[in-house]
Amino acid sequence: MENEIQVIIGENLKKLRKKRFETVTELANQLGVSQSTISGWENGKIMPRAAAIEKIADHYNITKSDLLSPNLGENKQTSTPEDSLEDITAKFRANKDKIPPEEFENIKKEIESFISYQISKYEK
Repeated sequence: MENEIQVIIGENLKKLRKKRFETVTELANQLGVSQSTISGWENGKIMPRAAAIEKIADHYNITKSDLLSPNLGENKQTSTPEDSLEDITAKFRANKDKIPPEEFENIKKEIESFISYQISKYEK
């Protein structure tokens, strides 16, 4: 039974990490563990301790039960509007090496300008 839970947690962790376009290194740094620990969790070889499960759930803004669920995200909404923005930001970061630096700065300015404009519409 414990091995089955390890596999479920691993599959869910990998799903969540890839959805956010996070690397194993980035997640390891966020959670304060090694890359090999993340790999062990994702491959179902190591069972995360309770404190790690809590950190993972907090990091992805889900419940601990969601992380243990074999049907993560299938039966209920597990993302928030903030998650969607984080997904966009993560995708942008993950692909920044493909964008020339000067263009990256232009895109960043356009996004900041767009956000400021959207905020101003609702401040009235």
